[in-house]
Amino acid sequence: MNRSVMIPSAGILVTFVASAAGELAQPVEYELGPGTSFAQGCYDPCACPIWMTDDVSGTFTLTPVPIVGPFETFLVDDVDWTVGSGELAMTVTGSGEYTIFSEFAVMHRLELDLSIDGAEPQHFDSEMIVGGQSFPHIDIAVSVNGFFCFDIAFFIDASPVESPAADLDGDGGVGFSDLLILLSSWGACNGCAADLDGNGSVDFQDLLTLLAAWS
Repeated sequence: MNRSVMIPSAGILVTFVASAAGELAQPVEYELGPGTSFAQGCYDPCACPIWMTDDVSGTFTLTPVPIVGPFETFLVDDVDWTVGSGELAMTVTGSGEYTIFSEFAVMHRLELDLSIDGAEPQHFDSEMIVGGQSFPHIDIAVSVNGFFCFDIAFFIDASPVESPAADLDGDGGVGFSDLLILLSSWGACNGCAADLDGNGSVDFQDLLTLLAAWS
């Protein structure tokens, strides 16, 4: 939200951007990568087969919330995953929270409440473990029972979905706000983001490129 404040003594108009409780935070869409897998079965000290598959795909969104001390926290929403394929495919939905701690050593934690094939949600937790240095890439494992005896686990390898060049506001899609940014940059504009074809000017060709990427 843009706000303007007049300082009477100096007669200066100061414009600033204020953010309250994530007001300006934009969700970032993430996609599960090829390193993601699902496992169900027995870990030590129990003994039973573990069924594992890397046929896991889907997306979720990550939204930053105000930083508190050394903790950087993100809301995880819109979990929409598929485990397996064909008649044996299972759908996974849910939400949760991802936290990065970076005061003494970089550590991270992922907590998710997930429903598998419409069943009652279960709480998956990685606990706070060393990692998170590769953020925004996320590489972490979560389970229901802490990998103790019979457990269900996801080994998550996820990265932000690459936005098209025409996504000028960085919200993951191309829409009206991107159009406004392009129009406000119309004309000679060396090196600006709205110059989508890199010819040194924002013109009709850039407009056509943006409209073709509209989502």
